[in-house]
Amino acid sequence: LAKQDMLGVFVMGAMSLVVLISGIATLLVLLGAYSLIGVGVLFSTLLLTVNVGIQVKSVAAKGRTAQDVTVSAISELIHGAKLCKLQQWEGPMIEHVTKKRRAELKLLRRLRLLISSMMIVGRSAPIIASMATLLAYYSSSGQLSAATVLPIISLFMALRQPFTVVPILVAA
Repeated sequence: LAKQDMLGVFVMGAMSLVVLISGIATLLVLLGAYSLIGVGVLFSTLLLTVNVGIQVKSVAAKGRTAQDVTVSAISELIHGAKLCKLQQWEGPMIEHVTKKRRAELKLLRRLRLLISSMMIVGRSAPIIASMATLLAYYSSSGQLSAATVLPIISLFMALRQPFTVVPILVAA
């Protein structure tokens, strides 16, 4: 990464750390140990998305290699067009280029699916975590009020940012 990109990554990482620490501390003050259930859900999804982020990095590198192979095959076809026409090799050359392109598209599709799954898990984790926390709190106390529920949901939604930024930083 360039120096400017590294500065942005550092600032985003530092901001995420501040949000994470302050959010967890506020949750502990509001709900006590019950908030650790939701935080545990968030950290388990973080481990999952970081693993997917590592796979994204690997698949992206393979995709770039496949893209280079496809471009090379197309370039070879263009530079040898006269010879291909003369020897009537158009069909085999087109099949060769098509095979390379299919391999590239397969990797590109896998890359996009991994990125989408990483984002879906990261965005849904705060909702699941707040539901698990509030369910545990309700099962022990037997009551929920708007004064309890709304701040908890807001805090878990605020914690979404650190838990979606970390996998993206890993994949970068």
